[in-house]
Amino acid sequence: MKQNPEKTHPARQKKSEAFYDDALALIHLNLTWFVMSLPVITLVPALGSVYATLIKPSQNKSTDWHRLWDGVKQYWAISIVWAVVVSLGYVLLAAGLWFFQTWDGGFAGLATIIIIAAGMLWTAINQFSLPILLLQEERKVILAIRNGFVICLRQPLTALKVTLMTLFIAAVSILLPPLWVFISVALIAQIQTHAMLDAIKKIRRKDAARDAIAAHSQSKSHLDAGDLED
Repeated sequence: MKQNPEKTHPARQKKSEAFYDDALALIHLNLTWFVMSLPVITLVPALGSVYATLIKPSQNKSTDWHRLWDGVKQYWAISIVWAVVVSLGYVLLAAGLWFFQTWDGGFAGLATIIIIAAGMLWTAINQFSLPILLLQEERKVILAIRNGFVICLRQPLTALKVTLMTLFIAAVSILLPPLWVFISVALIAQIQTHAMLDAIKKIRRKDAARDAIAAHSQSKSHLDAGDLED
């Protein structure tokens, strides 16, 4: 059967309009972040504000200067603490890599591989840790990093997919630097934030199903024990 073009056309038009609105909102968000980041010292707080904006229910609406500035004022301190902790992790990994490069033998090669793998894992974890930090009630950086590790551990395909997408966007943006000004940062933040929220929902559903099965098994065992006592 042939579809009626009059019915399919409005649906396509709605999808096109939604895509256009989302793209325009991301461009507006990215441009606002870029302007706020020009003093350099505001780069990290402005980045935290971008993630906070995307987490809010009104993330599909236009983002103006005042909204992001409020996020900068609210999250500047915790965003800087997060950046310091994450940077310190990379410094320690780089120091370990340099240290073992001075060694000879097979152990040095093994240690190098382990450190590189740890660096990749650290990167995967921290693509989620900042939005988690802004989402969770307790503003604790170590807790956010731990929760990012849980997502990587329990949703490894999601973590891998987001990492590859982030690297691809970054690579294209390096070749075309104006993309950093217009959309790349906001796009990466949106991908990471949406993936984080989706991963949390999946983990909670799995935990709820597991707890329900465990509760059912426990109640059944109590009933069986009661029958034996009778």
